[in-house]
Amino acid sequence: MALELFNKKGGRYNNPSVTVTKAGQIGLNSACVEKYFKNISYVLLYGDKENNTIGIKPVGKNENNAFKISYSEKNATGAISGHSFLGYLGIDHKDKTKRYPVLWDDNQKMLIVKMQ
Repeated sequence: MALELFNKKGGRYNNPSVTVTKAGQIGLNSACVEKYFKNISYVLLYGDKENNTIGIKPVGKNENNAFKISYSEKNATGAISGHSFLGYLGIDHKDKTKRYPVLWDDNQKMLIVKMQ
């Protein structure tokens, strides 16, 4: 058996994902930032209430209805204040923080997150 020591510092997720926190923040992991949001300061948020799906579209500037991405100190991860957005969609996030896999939609140029 070949046991390997887990290094808890500097761990990075290889697969892009989004985390929704109990406080209503939408978190972008390091793989997500690197692949889809590098050098992006704002996003537009889209929602599909019927299918519990959200879309996160990177935009180059502060447009009408844009949300600012707050980045970690080393720009490795990002967060979007999405409390009002999640409430509007009726997505319950107050019980626990949850991570979701993501898909990139080339046609719409946005990240798709199924909140199930």
